[in-house]
Parts: sequence; structure tokens; C-alpha cells
Amino acid sequence: MTLTTTDATLCLRPEGNLLASRAKELTATFLAELEGCEATTVELDLSEVGEVDSIGVNIVVGLFRECESRGLEYVVTVGDPHVHSLFTLFKLDQWFTVQAAEHA
Repeated sequence: MTLTTTDATLCLRPEGNLLASRAKELTATFLAELEGCEATTVELDLSEVGEVDSIGVNIVVGLFRECESRGLEYVVTVGDPHVHSLFTLFKLDQWFTVQAAEHA
């Protein structure tokens, strides 16, 4: 997991795919990073993620709900067109910002 923090944004960039086998690890890491977070925006950078299963979608939505409860803006950046299509299919882009990575 790569973390980047600017004055206003906490960027979470998981390494590997968002799959059921990693759900506990990723959820715990994401929640730990939100503790004491002074940023106003959380960006989940999935630009290097090529596979997201149904549990991975639940992780993304769970992080959104946690950010929403804390009053934080939530942005998801995707690189793989299949992942972007998945988020659009589930209409996640109607709940939070889903944007294409610059290099995608």
C-alpha cells in the first residue's frame, strides 16, 4: 500500500488486486489510515488494479460510507477500463466520483 498525503488529500494506493482474499487486510489498512486523518478528501487510487471481485466492490463502498460518515469527500481513480466499466455498471459513479487515471 502506498500512501500519499497533501494538505487536503489522503491518497490510498493498494498494491495488487481488490479480491476477497485480501478483504480483511485492505479494510483494516484503510480504516487505520483514516484515524486522525486531517485531509478533507480521500482518494482511492486503483490505477494499478486490474481485477476487482464482488468483495472488492464492497471494500470500495465500505470506504465510501466511512468517508461519508466523517464528512470527507471520496474519489476513486481507476486505470483499467474493465474496472471502470464495473463501477459504472453498479452505478457507483452516482454515489461518488469515479475518474480515469491520467495515464490510462
